Parts: sequence; structure tokens; C-alpha cells
Amino acid sequence: MVASKTFFPSIAATAMLLATANGHGYMSDPAVTFLSSSTDNTQFIATIESSASGFSGTFSGSPADNTAAFTTAFASSSYTSLKDLIDSLATITVTDATLTCGSCDPDETAQALPTTYVEWSHSDSEGFTSSHEGPCEVWCDDVRVFQDDDCAADYTTAPAEMPYDRDACLGTSVLTFYWLALHSSTWQVYVNCAPLETTTSTGATSSYAYELDCLDSDGDNGNGDYRLDVDHNDSHDRSNDRLGVNINHNNNHDRSNDRLDVDLYDNHDRSYDRLDVNHDQLRRN
Repeated sequence: MVASKTFFPSIAATAMLLATANGHGYMSDPAVTFLSSSTDNTQFIATIESSASGFSGTFSGSPADNTAAFTTAFASSSYTSLKDLIDSLATITVTDATLTCGSCDPDETAQALPTTYVEWSHSDSEGFTSSHEGPCEVWCDDVRVFQDDDCAADYTTAPAEMPYDRDACLGTSVLTFYWLALHSSTWQVYVNCAPLETTTSTGATSSYAYELDCLDSDGDNGNGDYRLDVDHNDSHDRSNDRLGVNINHNNNHDRSNDRLDVDLYDNHDRSYDRLDVNHDQLRRN
């Protein structure tokens, strides 16, 4: 049986009265629709135990201290985004919820892209719950269009207004919001999604995206040189850090060495650091 759906804006007052202590918000623009099986439309839908995250640091302090520890540990991790971390580590705690849409109905009525801001609400007087500090992201399909390390601290209006790369969302079909609340050692995962009205892509790229390009730099489509460029936008200074990987690949059959050159561009001092990997030898120069 397919679960029925309820359009959230029309029952907002009722939902607020029924909300439990677990409830701390929903995406209000674009509007979302929740499945009837959702008993609290504002609650987190999954958790991550900090002790099982593999992150070093202490996560039993104040919300601000926990968030600072998380930000430091995340920067040293292999995760490329908050979405990546949630997909890898979160345990769903709510019936019928998913890590792609939370308790929202992915087949709801398509919504228009917000003009300027994606909005998050808890009540008429609160956007993010102030004690629930932690990172959040907005994605359009598989493109990240907004990111912040501490959304509750940095976006304090009601509703909270997150400026996103709207042009990068043109031509996409679903907008998804991810938020991780770090006020305790059990991290709370919030996910909402809304299908989007049809738009036409302009080819715009997001300043919040990770861009991966793998090029056959010598053009022979075989053994030889390849390059992988990763442009990572720094949400604090809005500049790109570039990781360039030059792969000089020799024929493995003749037992010759394969070489991996990694050029890491530091946007702060505008210089390159090079890491050369030559077969079984690793050196930094």
C-alpha cells in the first residue's frame, strides 16, 4: 500500500502542537509534503553516534565546541561533503524515512525554485533551533549548491534563509536539504526534499560544488598522461582550492614504474605543493 501524503503548509499549526521534544524544523521554501506515517514532521530522521564516526576529538561539550571539533575532524576525513558522511554513517530512526528525502514524499507536487533563499523553519519565531549547532547543505540533484559549517549559529532569522546557487539548480529535478545537529554526542540527522518544477539548465556551475575532471592529457586514449582536477570551494573565503593529479602511467606489462604527481594549490599563499608518488617510493618536496 502506498502511504498517503499531507501537504505541510496547510497543517503547520497542527503539526507544531503535536511536535515532540525531538522536533526541530522542516524546509519551508521550497515547500515539502510529508508522508502520513510521519508522526512528527519536524523531527530528525536518523542519528550518528560520534563514538562510531571514526572522528577524533571530544563531542560531549557545548554545541559550539562540538561543532568546532567536528569541523576540524571532518577536514581531515575522507568525506567530501555532509551528504557523503550522512549516506555513509547515518542510522535511520523513523519509520518509512530515507536518507534521500527524510520523511518527505518524493512524489509530491513539484515546487518552484526559491528566488534567493532556501528556508528552514521550526515555528513562526524560530528557524534553526539555536542550541542545535552544526553543518548543513543544500543539493540540487547531485550538485551541492549551499554549505555552511554552523548553520544554527550563522543563520538566525525565522525562517532561516540560506543563499544558494539558484542558477546551478536550473534543469534539476529535486532539491534536498541536509542538516547535522551536534549538540550531543549522538548526532541528529535532518533530511528534507522537494521535487522541482521543470526548468532549463543554463550550464551554470555551483561555487559550492566539487568538480572532478579526468583528462587524457596526451590524447592517445591509452597509456600515458592523465590529469584529475578537483576544485573545492572554501565556504569561508569563497575561493577555490585546486588539487591537480597528474598520472603518468606506463605499461604495467613491462614492469616499468607508474608515477603519480599531485599538485595541491594553496589558495592562501597562492603556491603549489607537490607530492610525487613513484612506484613504491613516496616523497614530499
